[in-house]
Amino acid sequence: MQHPHAIDNQVLWINVMITYSIVNAGLNAARMIPIMEALKKNTHLQYLNLNNNSGGTESAKALADALGTNKSLTEVFLNGNNVWDEGGSALLAAVENSQSIQMLDLEGNKVDKAILKKIAAAADNNL
Repeated sequence: MQHPHAIDNQVLWINVMITYSIVNAGLNAARMIPIMEALKKNTHLQYLNLNNNSGGTESAKALADALGTNKSLTEVFLNGNNVWDEGGSALLAAVENSQSIQMLDLEGNKVDKAILKKIAAAADNNL
């Protein structure tokens, strides 16, 4: 697990990164939401991997909100983050309105398979 202050410092640099990956770090929503907030101003990040943390539905909804303004992100991985249908539905709406998201992987969450299929189809439309 990373030290909490290390993550705070990384969030400051997210605006100039192209790839950002923190996996298996035990990040909860309180630690992940600032990352999602930073994405709103980001113009460079293309790949985000936050697999196997504990962000939950609140982090997924914060990401969906960020995708409304972020135009650079193309691939997002949120596997094993305890996201439920509400978060999946918010992300579906965001991907449907996005022109950049080409991959949004929510494997290992508690999102209905029908929502996952719709997310995949919406992302495929951006290829």
